[in-house]
Amino acid sequence: DAYTDQHPRIAHLRTQLPPQLRRYAGILIDLSFDHYLSVHWSRFSDIELSRFNASVYAALAANRDQLSTGSQRMLERLEEHDILNLYHDWHTVTATAERIGERFRGANPFTDIAASISATRANMESAFLDFYPQLQHLQHCVVAPSEGANGNARRYCKARQKLLV
Repeated sequence: DAYTDQHPRIAHLRTQLPPQLRRYAGILIDLSFDHYLSVHWSRFSDIELSRFNASVYAALAANRDQLSTGSQRMLERLEEHDILNLYHDWHTVTATAERIGERFRGANPFTDIAASISATRANMESAFLDFYPQLQHLQHCVVAPSEGANGNARRYCKARQKLLV
């Protein structure tokens, strides 16, 4: 999350949201990126999305007893409504944002969110397509073991990451 929040492309995307929504940019960007990952899944994985989502549901269900009560309730909703597979549809983004907004004190800032961010959708998709490959690269760098005693592989990943940003 820290890498995402500090990334220049994401910082710029925040400024493109309507001023009254910038405070909630992290939520809206996260939800929209879930959507764009679903839409563009085949660019990033050889595993069929529905098969991957089924494995996520199965892994969560197998570890249900280790989840908090709130997380168990969320898992039930995920499974009941098959939410992971619904993110392919943009309406899932806006409906989820509206439900999240209902939990805030005061007025729901995400009422009529679809209209509020419609002008930003193309920018969100472009930002996702620019950013996600960099995030994938960072993940590979973080988990890549160092080669030999001098750690050349890890240093390479850090140097390469600077070039990506």
